Amino acid sequence: MPGYDFLERFKDVEPMKPICKDEWVLYKKIVDGHELLFTATDMRRKNDGIKATIEVYCDRVSLGYNDFSLAQIRDRTHLSNSCYRNLEALEDSYTKEDLSYDMDRFCKEVWPTFVQSSMPVELAGIPDSPTEFWLKPYVIQGGGTILFAPPGRGKSFTGLLMAISIDSGCETIWPVNIGKVLFVNLERSASSIARRIAQVNRSLGLDPERPLLTLNARGRSLRDVRDIIRRTVTRDNVDLILLDSISRAGLGSLSEDVTATSIIDLLNNVAPSWIALAHTPAHSEDKTFGSIHFQAGADLEVQLKSQKDDNTLGIKLTIVKENDIGKTIPLTLAYEFGAFGMEHVRYAGLNEFLTLDKPDDLSFNDEIYHILIKTGKADATSLAEELKVDRTRISKVFNEDPRIMEVGRVGRRVQYGVVTTS
Repeated sequence: MPGYDFLERFKDVEPMKPICKDEWVLYKKIVDGHELLFTATDMRRKNDGIKATIEVYCDRVSLGYNDFSLAQIRDRTHLSNSCYRNLEALEDSYTKEDLSYDMDRFCKEVWPTFVQSSMPVELAGIPDSPTEFWLKPYVIQGGGTILFAPPGRGKSFTGLLMAISIDSGCETIWPVNIGKVLFVNLERSASSIARRIAQVNRSLGLDPERPLLTLNARGRSLRDVRDIIRRTVTRDNVDLILLDSISRAGLGSLSEDVTATSIIDLLNNVAPSWIALAHTPAHSEDKTFGSIHFQAGADLEVQLKSQKDDNTLGIKLTIVKENDIGKTIPLTLAYEFGAFGMEHVRYAGLNEFLTLDKPDDLSFNDEIYHILIKTGKADATSLAEELKVDRTRISKVFNEDPRIMEVGRVGRRVQYGVVTTS
C-alpha cells in the first residue's frame, strides 16, 4: 500500500464527511488534535458482495490494511482490532469500540460514496473545439492508441520514437505537444531498453544519455504493476504511458471479449493518454491479435508494416481505425542502422521501399505494373529479390501482361517497362 506521503494530495479533505476523489474513498476524523484517515481503494462488485482495500492512518502512519468484502463483520473487526493495537497516540481518548464503530460506518459508506461520484451530469457541448494531439496524427490527448505489427518489425523502436518525441518536445518527425511520458516495459531487460533509448535519442538529434521515465518489469504482467503505474502517474504528473506490450497484460486470453475490455479499461483508468504495442495473429498482418473489442476500445489503431533493405528499415504507418480525426495519409519512415544500432530516422524517399509504397488492394500483376511506372524499368531477377518472391512469378507477368514490354538490356539481364502510347 502507498505511504501517507502519497496521500498528501488529499490533505484538504473535509473532516467527518466521506468523499470520493481520484478513485479513492476517504474519511477524515480529528481526535484530540490527531488525524485519523480511513481510505478505500480498488472498489469492485463481486459475487460475494462489494470488495475494497481498506487502510487506516493516524498522523501520517499506517495502522494497517486489508482487502475484503465490506459486508463481512469478521473481516472489519479483525482489521479494526489490528489497527487499534498500533494506535498508541489515542489510547486514552479513543477506545477500541470507537475505532470499530468508525470502521463499520466507513465500510458502509464506501460503495454509496463511490457510486455517487460517478452519477451522470448535465454536460454542455463545447462548440468549435478541435482535437488536441500529443503527437499528430497518431496520439490524441485523453485517448488511447494501439500500434500493431508482427513480432520483430520495429514496433518498439517506433513506440519509443513517439514517446521520446513527446517527452522531449522534439519535432524532427511529427508535430508534438510536450508531455511527461512513462514507458512501461514488460518485454525486455533494462539494459536492452537503455540501449534503445540511447539509439532513439541519437536518431532524433538528442543527447544519447537523455533519460526517459521507465518502469522495467520484465516477467511481470500489467495487472501486477497497475498500482505502481497509477502511483507514478500521480507522483510525476505523467501525461501519457507507452506500454510494451498488450500481450503481457495478464488478464486472460486476448481472444476473450471480457479480457480485451478489461485491458482497455485498465489502461484508461491508470493513464490520461496511452500508446499500447500489440502483435498480430499468425495468419494476418492487418489486425491486432485478439478480440475485436481492442479495436472498439482504442481511439486510434495504427498498422505498422516494414521492409528491410541492407542497413535501413522502412516503416509504414497507416491509421486503420480512428475517432474524430478524419482520413489520414500513410507515412513511410526510414530507420538507418550502424555498428551501435539505430543511428538516424528520416522520411523515406519516393521509391525507396517498393513493397511499402504500393497500394494495398492491388493484384500481383497490378503491383508489378505499379512498380514499373514508378521505377521506369526493372529486370526479373532484381525485382524478385526486392519483393522476396520466386523469379518465375515475375517473369510470367513480364511475358504475359500486355501493359508491359521489353525495353532493353543491362549486361545479360533483360529490362522491362510499361508500354508507352504515342
